[in-house]
Amino acid sequence: MAIARKNFERYSFDLIYARPDQTPEMWADELKLAISEAAEHLSLYQLTIEEGTPFFGLHAAGKLKTRTRRCARAL
Repeated sequence: MAIARKNFERYSFDLIYARPDQTPEMWADELKLAISEAAEHLSLYQLTIEEGTPFFGLHAAGKLKTRTRRCARAL
């Protein structure tokens, strides 16, 4: 973020949540840091598994665990 602040007048910050093994505490810490670092725009995206992507193959093979819907909503 320091490089972006130094070199660009405007920049944004994107975060993905509901990642494998992410806890509510981890997400709260990440979000606090992002809010303190974000300039004008902060975007939050829930991790989704899309067919045809490498993540889809890993998920189908049981090698990538996703958060439950309940846990993702709690985050």
